[in-house]
Amino acid sequence: MSPRKKKKAKPKPIDLKLTLENFGPLRKAEIDLKPMTIFIGPNNSGKTYAAMMFYSLFRSYWHVDPGPPIWPPIASKEGLSKELNTRAFLDDSFCYDTISSILSRNPDVSQGKPFDISPAEAMEIGSSIFQKVSLGPLTAEIVRIYGTKVNQLARNGKGRLAIGIQVPDWSISLESSKDRLIIRRLDGFLGGIKNKKYNVIYWETINGKPEAQSEKKARIAMLGHALATESLSSLWLQLERGCHYFPGERAGLMLLGSPFIGAILQQKVLWENWQKRMSILPRGADSDFFRLMSELVGLNPGVFSTMASEFETEILAGSIQLTAVHKSLPPSIKYQTGKNELLLHQCSSTISELAPMILYLRYLAQPNSILIIDEPEAHLHPQNQKILAKYLVRLVRAGVNLIITTHSEYLLSRLSNFVMLGGIKKDRRKELGESFDFGEDDYLTGDEIGVYRFKYDGRSKAYVTRREEATKEGLYQGEFGKVDEGLYEEGIRIENELSR
Repeated sequence: MSPRKKKKAKPKPIDLKLTLENFGPLRKAEIDLKPMTIFIGPNNSGKTYAAMMFYSLFRSYWHVDPGPPIWPPIASKEGLSKELNTRAFLDDSFCYDTISSILSRNPDVSQGKPFDISPAEAMEIGSSIFQKVSLGPLTAEIVRIYGTKVNQLARNGKGRLAIGIQVPDWSISLESSKDRLIIRRLDGFLGGIKNKKYNVIYWETINGKPEAQSEKKARIAMLGHALATESLSSLWLQLERGCHYFPGERAGLMLLGSPFIGAILQQKVLWENWQKRMSILPRGADSDFFRLMSELVGLNPGVFSTMASEFETEILAGSIQLTAVHKSLPPSIKYQTGKNELLLHQCSSTISELAPMILYLRYLAQPNSILIIDEPEAHLHPQNQKILAKYLVRLVRAGVNLIITTHSEYLLSRLSNFVMLGGIKKDRRKELGESFDFGEDDYLTGDEIGVYRFKYDGRSKAYVTRREEATKEGLYQGEFGKVDEGLYEEGIRIENELSR
């Protein structure tokens, strides 16, 4: 990625909507991302499929170079730099001709004068730019993360799957065609390109004046470069966040971690091109989890290290220690309590389950980033699920965005309480917190959380999503209430039979 001046990260609101059609077990899912987004529903209903699609989308951003633009472009006797030629799409004749046509109608474009782009031209240029810059990385990430070809992700017997991505003033619809994704429609972009001034450097001069053909190519390159940056800026502003994914089988993966992390480190040492390595597991999301653990070695504690220490003390009554003997050897992850140190395989599954979350908090978590957790409650006692919910809320308050799949009534109930606390004054929250173990700033507002229920649609024999709105009474919990009612009725019937 091009170098940029680093500024202190400020929390930026998430404003991204994902639509999935005929995707795995899903007939249709429409999900607006919130600071905390929760997926509930039965097994095999598509919750993990949807979560990994968000991961694929955010990961695809890491493989493109969105800018900043080169102002002014690099000039030489051979012409503008190869990078600018490629990014301005001079090699694409149809895009070259289209931009040339825009310039012929708007000769003063480089002077900051308004210029017009017809809807057909906008679609043509935008599709070309997305195709060349973002579509390839997105398709590659989907294939890598799911560990299968695109067409094999389509719902059985329903032909093409469809993916819709929508951000402010910009949206695109994609669909599968054999083993790849193609653009079906692109809308609403390039509006911000007007009234901007773009300087032009010429390739060659004759008697001190620009040579006509070189001047034309330079102007086309400059405008093409500007369009490439501006047309996808709405999407990139939403995607330029670190994103990590914790699979549901974390405890088991952690116990198997040493040999796999060792293999990754060996690859990193032996292979010059680290980015083109093969995944060590069929599903790239699992490989990324191991890679995440391997890359913690040598990092300094980050901005959430204090929260990590508070979390592990409260929930584990000990601490997670990460040490490494050598950069080519897997790190040692231990649980320390008092003077005792235990390797993970000597500990309970709860400690193996929570160790990666604690390490993430200590070394990697940043405001604006995305953390996707598949079933964070796994292997946790209800009391520990209650504590976990509090720290998830604190992450949201600190600017981390969460996507969670869950089957836990306890976790959802505690999060529902934090939504209700959002309607209570701070001093009253403080008083209540002294009795029920939460702080005055532990709360969620209704617009910070989105709960999506994955429900079976008998007509299509597939699953769809339904948004359950947060209210002053908290979150929808009918998903689990029906099970409770069924168990209660069953118990009453059995008691009646026993009393006969």
